Amino acid sequence: MIRTAVVTSAFLLFLEVLGAREHVSVLSGTIAGGKPALFLGLLYALTFFTVVLVVPPLLLAGLVEKLRSRLSARAG
Repeated sequence: MIRTAVVTSAFLLFLEVLGAREHVSVLSGTIAGGKPALFLGLLYALTFFTVVLVVPPLLLAGLVEKLRSRLSARAG
């Protein structure tokens, strides 16, 4: 779970470095740059919303799972 969260966040950083944030204007209906810009804009928006909405619960679940395994290893 933690690995998935880190990879998703790294992918958002990669898109940021590529400059995909500039193409998010497709959400407002202004397409400047053709189909590649449309694809990059939508991919950036979906990745951004995933990082904002899905990554925090994944990190929390991963940390809880790790703590449980450590506590059970100590008890056993």
